[in-house]
Amino acid sequence: DFPWESPNTDLLFNMTARYGLPYFQGFIRSDLKPNMVRSMCLLPEETILFKNNEQIIKTTIGTLFAEYKDTQLDDEWWQCKSNVSALSLNPQSGKLEWVKINKFLRITDNRLVSICSKDGKLMRLSADHLVAILTRDGIETKKASDIKMDDFVLVIKDASHVLNQENVTDDVELAWFIGLNLSNEKIEWLRNSDFAAMPVASVNIENLSQPQAFYDIELEKNHYFVHSNGNISHNCCRLQLDLRELLKRGNGLFGSVESTGSLGVVTINCARLGYLYKGDETALYQHLDTLLELGKNSLEIKRQVIQQHMDNGLFP
Repeated sequence: DFPWESPNTDLLFNMTARYGLPYFQGFIRSDLKPNMVRSMCLLPEETILFKNNEQIIKTTIGTLFAEYKDTQLDDEWWQCKSNVSALSLNPQSGKLEWVKINKFLRITDNRLVSICSKDGKLMRLSADHLVAILTRDGIETKKASDIKMDDFVLVIKDASHVLNQENVTDDVELAWFIGLNLSNEKIEWLRNSDFAAMPVASVNIENLSQPQAFYDIELEKNHYFVHSNGNISHNCCRLQLDLRELLKRGNGLFGSVESTGSLGVVTINCARLGYLYKGDETALYQHLDTLLELGKNSLEIKRQVIQQHMDNGLFP
């Protein structure tokens, strides 16, 4: 029999009341590997440039989180208040621009990675934080714990057009990039960009005696942001997937193997509706109709997006 009196059952029904009825699946099937999901963050003392209502401010990422966090989404994620942007690097154009901050992330980790570039800029990150580096193929990312002495990290070269101030650093020393065998086109792109690539001078990985809080932001686009007095790295968690590789044709209901043709499921928490509108059947059905209409519209939007991706050759 189901253990109805178990404390775990109480937790399950608390979750059900908050998020909706859970699905119990008799199978586990996933092609995701643990290293495909990363949490990456900065020490709270690391500095960051942000803009709020056209005012440009330099502060620490810990202070930014404390002053501009909004609704808490779960144990690690918070919404960001409106009109807050961070200085971001567009990896296609190589130019800096202001991009809206969508969310904050706060995690704890017991490993600290300190990376110092040749120009003296120091950044302190969690071990899995993705650091932007320059390779012969362009801008790529690498876990902080995997950064080596022969890597080139990205730093600000010219932010005058977004900060309204004079350029304060010299142009990049192209001799540093001889080892990368950059093409003439890549060198010209680098000359005209707002960032420079500096050789790594030192990397130190420290095992902490107790977990340390780390913070990060999620940007609306670009996903490269400026911090630690001019360093550039990738923002927040994402799946590390090669979108060119088809691991599985996952078109089954709830991600199962069987091909049902389903494009999505909307769950309405009828148990919660019954609790909220106890004794008022008319109001219950009115709210149910509203939720059904929202569910229908959300699935129609998803259907249109999937069809558009299929027409553009993005889905098999």
